Amino acid sequence: MSEPVLKLRGVRRDYETGGGRILQVLKGADLDVHPGEIVGLIGPSGSGKSSLLHAAGLLERPTAGEVWVSGVNCSGMRDGPRTRMRLGQIGFVYQFHLLIAELSALDNVALPQRIAGRRLEPARERARTLLGELGLADRVEHQPAQLSGGEQQRVAIARAMANAPRIILADEPTGNLDPETSTAVFASFSNLARNHGLAAVIATHNMQLARYMDRVLAIKDGHLEAAQLDLGRGFGRTKRTRFVFWSRVTTKLRIQVEPRLVSSKESLKVTTAGVIRCMPILTSSASSTCFRSCSPFADAPFPIRLG
Repeated sequence: MSEPVLKLRGVRRDYETGGGRILQVLKGADLDVHPGEIVGLIGPSGSGKSSLLHAAGLLERPTAGEVWVSGVNCSGMRDGPRTRMRLGQIGFVYQFHLLIAELSALDNVALPQRIAGRRLEPARERARTLLGELGLADRVEHQPAQLSGGEQQRVAIARAMANAPRIILADEPTGNLDPETSTAVFASFSNLARNHGLAAVIATHNMQLARYMDRVLAIKDGHLEAAQLDLGRGFGRTKRTRFVFWSRVTTKLRIQVEPRLVSSKESLKVTTAGVIRCMPILTSSASSTCFRSCSPFADAPFPIRLG
């Protein structure tokens, strides 16, 4: 497995409250996030989701512990190097789009590239490409006020990816959207992140979206642990998609996988050890029962096409 893009070790975050009291929010969080992986982060308000993202994104210094980004220990970095690391390696998406009202969608996405030193035309060309991948090719010259809420958030996603970061940190990125728009925006974000091989950590209260991520972690008593989700339901579907494959270490193995939010062009990664990774999905056809097979010619992971 590749080295993690983001690694947290023993991260603690304390806040001083009135009367000299210390509030311990994070009490030793550990986390590895690998390229191409989308990790959900859940927990009640005040549990430390934003604190963890701020520490991981080098926006705040943890009280204790280590934060590694792209193999570099950032814990002891001074402000200048931390800023450069954020600019080049980390993208941020928030609940509110925070777009600059006077700029077009194109120039909102070009702006972080200009800050990083890129010339205007190449910056605009990359911005145009990213917006096109998010379905906004015909909206690039519109200002934020001329866009819908879902379109504004797509521009914010494109802006987060403008400098080709290795990891995206998103704090309730669809929290202000209605359920249908929220699903569409998440699918756009997920597909774009996977197409570019990015890692992502997404804090959310939306359990419908959380169940379609590669894995979901919950913050409990200041620590991270695997979340227990009801995978039997999702977007009103109850059927499961079945996959059959052969490997060198098992003669025949049948796996039942909950239908996800994925497109038929995406693939499910299956290893010879029987470990599966689901790519995000967005097609109703995934809810029908189907069988796919894979010959044992290649080493793991085997790609299994949906449709």
